[in-house]
Amino acid sequence: MTYRVRRTDTGSNTAAWRVGVTGFLDWPATREEAAGFDRWRCQSNPSGLLLTGERHPGGTPPGPRHGPLPRLLSAISRTRDRREVEWHFQLLPVLWGIANEIDADAFDAVVNLGLGVYDANDRLWLERGAFNRRARQCDAAGVVPMEDAGPGEVIDSRHGRIIDEPPGRTASLEALAGILDGTGYRLDAMEARESNAYVCNETHAIMLGRLGGGHRLARADFIHLPRPRDDDGLHSLAQAVARVIERLALP
Repeated sequence: MTYRVRRTDTGSNTAAWRVGVTGFLDWPATREEAAGFDRWRCQSNPSGLLLTGERHPGGTPPGPRHGPLPRLLSAISRTRDRREVEWHFQLLPVLWGIANEIDADAFDAVVNLGLGVYDANDRLWLERGAFNRRARQCDAAGVVPMEDAGPGEVIDSRHGRIIDEPPGRTASLEALAGILDGTGYRLDAMEARESNAYVCNETHAIMLGRLGGGHRLARADFIHLPRPRDDDGLHSLAQAVARVIERLALP
């Protein structure tokens, strides 16, 4: 499910800059738990909660526009070079290959969010490239790569072990220095790694593979998030994430 926010301004004739922001829902810890698992549940994944704004029991797709992050980003109406911004929000069930539902020809920039910082609650990780393998781990439908109807081990046969960021498309941490001052969070870079070979990594790999090659997509980023410190912490996390997205996704 996607939701679009368009900010209009009659003072510009330039085509709007379109940004897609995604968050993930919950996933099962084991293949046994995957039996009957509700792929639309959003109880604990902060990337999904930033968009929904509240816990969702499942059954139907939750709305991706009620949370604090869409509200903060929707208030940003212009890029730094004064183009109109269109913000699009999408919630993704944790399924192998789900990134194929993100239309690389519909957006100029895509920022994918996922839970992935487990040893701290004050750090965001900006992924650097993607590991070109899928782990033998089940998704929300119980599918395991390289088993039964699961996908293969290699994500993109055009690349080696690592799918690197295209030259000139990687924002340096120096350029982002100080962006989270006063938020209680810090931003670190994390290189592609085998321990991250789950659906988040596959999603980033697929989107990196869509850069160029005739696609509209000009940049793709993945930010791994911690769990909020408490229920109120979702709003402070949204403020930090919004700052990073604004700097990464807008020219």
